[in-house]
Amino acid sequence: MRRMMGRIAWLLLLAAGLGLAGCTSPDPVLFTMRPTPGAPQHIAARVVLLRRPGLPHYLDRTAIVTAMPGYRVEAAGGDRWAEPIGGMFARVLAQDLAQRLPDVTVLSEQGAVSLPANLSVDLEVQDFGPDPSGAVVLQAQVAVERTIGADRTPRPVRSVRLSVRPASASTSDLVAAMSDATGQLADAVAAALP
Repeated sequence: MRRMMGRIAWLLLLAAGLGLAGCTSPDPVLFTMRPTPGAPQHIAARVVLLRRPGLPHYLDRTAIVTAMPGYRVEAAGGDRWAEPIGGMFARVLAQDLAQRLPDVTVLSEQGAVSLPANLSVDLEVQDFGPDPSGAVVLQAQVAVERTIGADRTPRPVRSVRLSVRPASASTSDLVAAMSDATGQLADAVAAALP
């Protein structure tokens, strides 16, 4: 009897193991933001340093935040960022700024290249994601500091609030709207530079 119970238990464990082996989740779909074109502007500075932007911690996850109804944060099931959002946001914003400032070297603080900067840009993102209507909202505070020689002249902090409506409710269109909002933020930052 014990031998028979042992065999039955072993068969049940084997069946459970085979059942779990067949339950694999699909590969995640990876997304990244992309730079967007903007109008070129000309400023006197030669080197602009974009310091690492501050982002809300609710974004610091691999899953893409797709909705924020009420006090909840909802993330996409299998849709993931291809890289950490903080580094991706800083990289794309630096590329957007470089495109808008063709006569300027734009460096990101997290990059490997460093040069003495004429201007430094600090950025604190307070909100970046879909509002209850589905529009992507990017709200940030921007501070620019002139860093020529020993002179450190801060300019007033500027608040920016942008809203971009995605073409559809798909994650692809949401990420495209986030890229567009980042490009619009680059427009606002470029306009704030002396």
